[in-house]
Amino acid sequence: MLALHSSPVEALGARDAGGMSVVLVELSAALARRGHRVDLFTCRGGAPPGVPVEVRPGVRLIRVGGVPDAVAKAELYTHLPAVAAELSELVETNRWRYDRVHSHYWLSAVAGQPLAARWGVPHWVTFHTLGAVKNRLACGEDEPPRRLTAERDLALRCDRVIAPSERERVLLVECCGTSADRVAVVPWGVDREPFCLGDRGAARAALGIPGDAELLLFVGRFSPVKGLDLLLRALAVVVSLRPGVRLLVAGGDGPQGADTRAGVVLAAELGVASRVAWLGSVPRRGMPRLYRAADLLAVPSRYESFGLAALEALACGTPVVATRVGALDEVVVPGENGGLVDEAAPAPLAAAIAAQLAARRAAPEEVRSTVEDWTWDRSAAMIEALAIPR
Repeated sequence: MLALHSSPVEALGARDAGGMSVVLVELSAALARRGHRVDLFTCRGGAPPGVPVEVRPGVRLIRVGGVPDAVAKAELYTHLPAVAAELSELVETNRWRYDRVHSHYWLSAVAGQPLAARWGVPHWVTFHTLGAVKNRLACGEDEPPRRLTAERDLALRCDRVIAPSERERVLLVECCGTSADRVAVVPWGVDREPFCLGDRGAARAALGIPGDAELLLFVGRFSPVKGLDLLLRALAVVVSLRPGVRLLVAGGDGPQGADTRAGVVLAAELGVASRVAWLGSVPRRGMPRLYRAADLLAVPSRYESFGLAALEALACGTPVVATRVGALDEVVVPGENGGLVDEAAPAPLAAAIAAQLAARRAAPEEVRSTVEDWTWDRSAAMIEALAIPR
């Protein structure tokens, strides 16, 4: 597994660490449970270069040196030839052997394509997001032409493209010109042991949240595609209908970070600053408590390739209101475990949140039962069964 631009063990919600980090660790661990050994290669993190560190049974994290940690993601592209050469030397010196190379994100795939060819093994690619889709949204995350060119080229040349949702398969065909039969849809899962039912009152007490407050939760990075600005604008409408509503925001770059400061300023401009608590990056072990404490997880994303936080919340028995992106309309079932919004915009989002808060809440056990089949073991079994299209 290649994840060159983001270490899978970095703090979630900050920098470039998010759902992809969870996918890498959990999918690798599930493959290891099925008898495989998995090495995760990255250019990030503080581990000594070239020294394998076991992060899960059968899963090693290996840092490739040569790229200063301060090098931004956008600048990593120019370092990729050197990274690929160093990675290849490291593998060959240690006589490690692999049956597959699975690259995550386009930067990893640029390095992964020649490595797989050198080792004579199939190359699988999961893009996680597509540059062409982000540019189409025109929400402030313009991607360079070289990314769009690389994604089109890689989608045609690699042995398999793995997408986590049917919607992402359609976008791959549309934006990259690959054929649908070369794209395998493998839905992601949720670790149902930590993300489980628990005492809602105790979770709220631990967070200092009054038992009678109506509590919304946002989880994720603060990039424009995640739609936190839309949620804050929706909150300004919801408070007029639900006076007790509050919002917890988990993620971001910390209280002094530029993204967090921008969110605080927007909340103040909208008159909802007193309703929002900025938690920063929350350790993974603390996330189940947040989900249990909330009345509702809001996923206001303009674009997701999947939408992992929704699965985690539902596994904890908490309903979800989400936009119809990624796999969210496969995961969220209106009337059973939440609501869906057709347009990523404040007004419909506010209406859906208010309606969900006003509705009779399904029992946590009922909500959790809706994601019974969404497991990492299922994802690993589907990955294991993939054939190479001819």
